[in-house]
Amino acid sequence: MRVHELRNAYPIFLADFWNDGTEVNGCMAGGRRYLHVNNNGDVEPCVFCHFAVDNLRATTLTEALKHPFFRAIREGIPYDGNLLRPCMLIDRPEVFREHARRHGARATHPGAETLIGELADGLDRRAAAWARIAEEAWCSGRALPMYPYPPGEEPGFVRPAPAVRRAG
Repeated sequence: MRVHELRNAYPIFLADFWNDGTEVNGCMAGGRRYLHVNNNGDVEPCVFCHFAVDNLRATTLTEALKHPFFRAIREGIPYDGNLLRPCMLIDRPEVFREHARRHGARATHPGAETLIGELADGLDRRAAAWARIAEEAWCSGRALPMYPYPPGEEPGFVRPAPAVRRAG
Protein backbone atom coordinates (compact mmCIF):
# COMPACT_ATOMS: atom_id res chain seq x y z
CA MET A 1 0.00 0.00 0.00
CA ARG A 2 1.33 3.40 -0.98
CA VAL A 3 0.70 4.96 2.43
CA HIS A 4 3.03 2.41 4.07
CA GLU A 5 5.73 3.08 1.46
CA LEU A 6 5.54 6.79 2.27
CA ARG A 7 5.62 6.17 6.02
CA ASN A 8 8.69 4.00 5.64
CA ALA A 9 10.44 6.54 3.39
CA TYR A 10 9.69 9.72 5.37
CA PRO A 11 9.60 10.57 9.10
CA ILE A 12 5.85 11.30 9.17
CA PHE A 13 2.70 9.46 10.12
CA LEU A 14 0.09 9.63 7.39
CA ALA A 15 -3.36 8.83 8.72
CA ASP A 16 -5.44 6.40 6.74
CA PHE A 17 -8.50 6.27 8.96
CA TRP A 18 -9.99 3.05 7.68
CA ASN A 19 -6.84 1.06 6.99
CA ASP A 20 -5.06 2.09 10.18
CA GLY A 21 -7.04 -0.15 12.51
CA THR A 22 -3.92 -2.25 12.94
CA GLU A 23 -1.86 0.89 13.66
CA VAL A 24 -4.08 2.20 16.45
CA ASN A 25 -5.62 -1.03 17.80
CA GLY A 26 -9.05 -0.45 16.29
CA CYS A 27 -10.93 2.74 15.58
CA MET A 28 -9.54 5.96 17.02
CA ALA A 29 -12.90 7.78 17.09
CA GLY A 30 -15.06 8.86 19.97
CA GLY A 31 -12.23 10.64 21.73
CA ARG A 32 -10.22 7.46 22.09
CA ARG A 33 -7.44 9.10 20.09
CA TYR A 34 -9.43 11.42 17.91
CA LEU A 35 -12.68 13.36 17.59
CA HIS A 36 -14.05 16.10 15.38
CA VAL A 37 -15.61 19.45 16.22
CA ASN A 38 -17.45 20.94 13.27
CA ASN A 39 -17.73 24.66 12.52
CA ASN A 40 -21.00 24.86 14.48
CA GLY A 41 -19.36 23.47 17.63
CA ASP A 42 -20.94 20.02 17.41
CA VAL A 43 -18.67 17.38 18.96
CA GLU A 44 -18.65 14.43 16.55
CA PRO A 45 -16.97 11.05 17.10
CA CYS A 46 -15.11 11.33 13.78
CA VAL A 47 -14.80 13.66 10.80
CA PHE A 48 -16.77 11.06 8.81
CA CYS A 49 -19.46 10.60 11.48
CA HIS A 50 -21.75 13.63 11.31
CA PHE A 51 -23.73 12.96 14.47
CA ALA A 52 -23.49 14.61 17.88
CA VAL A 53 -25.08 14.74 21.29
CA ASP A 54 -23.23 17.83 22.53
CA ASN A 55 -22.18 21.24 21.28
CA LEU A 56 -19.30 23.32 22.66
CA ARG A 57 -21.59 26.33 22.95
CA ALA A 58 -23.48 24.46 25.66
CA THR A 59 -20.82 22.28 27.31
CA THR A 60 -17.09 21.76 27.60
CA LEU A 61 -15.09 19.31 25.56
CA THR A 62 -14.29 17.40 28.76
CA GLU A 63 -17.98 17.02 29.55
CA ALA A 64 -18.80 16.04 25.96
CA LEU A 65 -16.19 13.28 26.14
CA LYS A 66 -17.80 12.00 29.36
CA HIS A 67 -21.21 11.67 27.67
CA PRO A 68 -22.43 8.05 27.47
CA PHE A 69 -22.44 8.32 23.64
CA PHE A 70 -18.67 8.86 23.51
CA ARG A 71 -18.00 6.45 26.37
CA ALA A 72 -19.95 3.68 24.61
CA ILE A 73 -17.99 4.21 21.39
CA ARG A 74 -14.64 4.06 23.22
CA GLU A 75 -15.59 1.06 25.37
CA GLY A 76 -16.63 -1.01 22.35
CA ILE A 77 -13.36 -0.61 20.47
CA PRO A 78 -11.89 -2.87 19.05
CA TYR A 79 -15.23 -4.69 18.88
CA ASP A 80 -14.43 -8.38 18.36
CA GLY A 81 -10.66 -7.84 18.02
CA ASN A 82 -10.49 -8.02 14.23
CA LEU A 83 -8.52 -4.86 13.47
CA LEU A 84 -9.26 -5.18 9.77
CA ARG A 85 -12.83 -4.11 10.61
CA PRO A 86 -12.29 -1.06 12.82
CA CYS A 87 -14.93 1.40 11.61
CA MET A 88 -18.38 1.60 13.18
CA LEU A 89 -19.74 3.36 10.08
CA ILE A 90 -18.30 1.20 7.30
CA ASP A 91 -17.41 -2.14 8.89
CA ARG A 92 -20.00 -2.37 11.65
CA PRO A 93 -22.86 0.00 10.81
CA GLU A 94 -25.20 -1.78 13.22
CA VAL A 95 -22.89 -0.72 16.07
CA PHE A 96 -23.18 2.94 15.15
CA ARG A 97 -26.95 2.77 14.66
CA GLU A 98 -27.31 1.32 18.15
CA HIS A 99 -25.12 4.04 19.69
CA ALA A 100 -27.05 6.76 17.85
CA ARG A 101 -30.41 5.30 18.84
CA ARG A 102 -29.51 4.63 22.47
CA HIS A 103 -27.96 8.04 23.07
CA GLY A 104 -30.15 10.25 20.88
CA ALA A 105 -27.38 11.41 18.55
CA ARG A 106 -28.60 13.93 16.00
CA ALA A 107 -27.39 14.42 12.45
CA THR A 108 -25.11 17.45 12.13
CA HIS A 109 -24.77 17.56 8.36
CA PRO A 110 -27.44 17.41 5.65
CA GLY A 111 -27.82 13.83 4.50
CA ALA A 112 -26.05 12.27 7.48
CA GLU A 113 -29.31 10.71 8.66
CA THR A 114 -29.28 8.48 5.57
CA LEU A 115 -26.57 6.37 7.26
CA ILE A 116 -29.14 5.18 9.78
CA GLY A 117 -32.06 5.34 7.36
CA GLU A 118 -32.21 4.75 3.64
CA LEU A 119 -28.56 3.67 3.24
CA ALA A 120 -28.58 1.24 6.19
CA ASP A 121 -29.44 -1.91 4.23
CA GLY A 122 -26.77 -1.25 1.61
CA LEU A 123 -24.17 -0.51 4.27
CA ASP A 124 -25.08 -3.73 6.06
CA ARG A 125 -24.66 -5.76 2.86
CA ARG A 126 -21.27 -4.24 2.09
CA ALA A 127 -20.12 -4.67 5.68
CA ALA A 128 -21.16 -8.34 5.63
CA ALA A 129 -19.29 -8.95 2.37
CA TRP A 130 -16.14 -7.33 3.75
CA ALA A 131 -16.55 -9.17 7.07
CA ARG A 132 -16.22 -12.53 5.31
CA ILE A 133 -12.96 -11.46 3.65
CA ALA A 134 -11.53 -9.68 6.69
CA GLU A 135 -12.41 -12.49 9.09
CA GLU A 136 -10.72 -15.09 6.93
CA ALA A 137 -7.60 -12.90 6.54
CA TRP A 138 -7.47 -12.06 10.26
CA CYS A 139 -8.04 -15.58 11.56
CA SER A 140 -5.61 -17.14 9.09
CA GLY A 141 -2.84 -14.81 10.22
CA ARG A 142 -2.52 -13.13 6.82
CA ALA A 143 -3.29 -9.68 8.25
CA LEU A 144 0.30 -8.62 8.84
CA PRO A 145 1.48 -9.19 5.26
CA MET A 146 -1.35 -6.89 4.15
CA TYR A 147 0.32 -4.07 6.12
CA PRO A 148 4.09 -4.16 5.55
CA TYR A 149 6.37 -2.79 8.25
CA PRO A 150 10.14 -2.49 8.22
CA PRO A 151 11.71 -5.69 9.62
CA GLY A 152 11.52 -5.75 13.40
CA GLU A 153 9.02 -2.88 13.64
CA GLU A 154 5.76 -4.85 13.53
CA PRO A 155 3.52 -3.53 16.33
CA GLY A 156 3.10 -6.03 19.16
CA PHE A 157 -0.68 -5.78 19.29
CA VAL A 158 -1.16 -6.95 15.70
CA ARG A 159 -1.59 -10.67 15.95
CA PRO A 160 -4.14 -13.07 14.55
CA ALA A 161 -7.36 -13.50 16.45
CA PRO A 162 -8.02 -16.99 17.77
CA ALA A 163 -9.24 -19.33 15.06
CA VAL A 164 -12.99 -19.43 14.82
CA ARG A 165 -14.45 -22.93 14.71
CA ARG A 166 -16.87 -23.20 11.88
CA ALA A 167 -19.68 -25.72 11.83
CA GLY A 168 -19.33 -28.12 9.02
